[in-house]
Amino acid sequence: MIAADTIHYCIGLSASLVLGLVSGSFLTMLTHRIALRLLPLWQTESNGPTTTPERAWRSCCPRCGGVIPWYRNLPLVGWAIGLGRCSVCRQQVSLRYPVIESVTTLVVMVVWATQADPWRTAALTLVSLWLVALSVIDAETRLLPDSLTLSGLWIGLLLSVMPVASMPGPSGAIIGAAAGYALLAGLNCAYRLVRGHDGLGGGDCKLLAMLGAWAGPAALPVVLLLAAGGGCLWLLVRRWPGTGGDNHLAFGPWLALAGWITLVWGHERFYL
Repeated sequence: MIAADTIHYCIGLSASLVLGLVSGSFLTMLTHRIALRLLPLWQTESNGPTTTPERAWRSCCPRCGGVIPWYRNLPLVGWAIGLGRCSVCRQQVSLRYPVIESVTTLVVMVVWATQADPWRTAALTLVSLWLVALSVIDAETRLLPDSLTLSGLWIGLLLSVMPVASMPGPSGAIIGAAAGYALLAGLNCAYRLVRGHDGLGGGDCKLLAMLGAWAGPAALPVVLLLAAGGGCLWLLVRRWPGTGGDNHLAFGPWLALAGWITLVWGHERFYL
């Protein structure tokens, strides 16, 4: 006879799978439409989309403008049904859609599998969706929209006054937000004095402020260390002889990944 705990675990795992797929499908739409608002259209699609920002608010192909049927909008399944091609123009559909859906599903399931407190599970699921969206947008546009960074910051501050397990209190969240912004803003000022131009964008400072509100000031050194280390390794890979890489790096995805790791597994173990 199957134990009750096993049944509950399977039900929860299935629920997190469905939630991740649905959320990932929503994020593919949200990040694309925000990108259209942030940059001129020809900068958001490398293959030259023909969809205007206004038309893009419908579920349609970003290249030919053909309306996508509902079954093609099913997470992962819709992309697989069409073999990665638009049903109207038969052009290749970007891999961003299944990749975002898969990554979102993975992070939601990891949060569910690693957290015991239901309130913290819900909170970390929410911030995980924010971080995935910010990572995608920054990777595609080199911009971090205030609508996501500042809303994530305020949600973290609001949760600090609620009984959410392992979340910093109000003072810790406020100090963490202020310290996160000040750290990167100060580093950028020093870089500008030496090099004569900015090395970081204001969105990176706001993202670290958001993470400081969620994780507290003690987690910020770990977040910066992981983000800087990951970013440097990625630059080395991109600049490997024969790859033709450059020195430009979207730092937001690395901050988001480092913050997510710190929130899910805790910053304390990195000090050991």
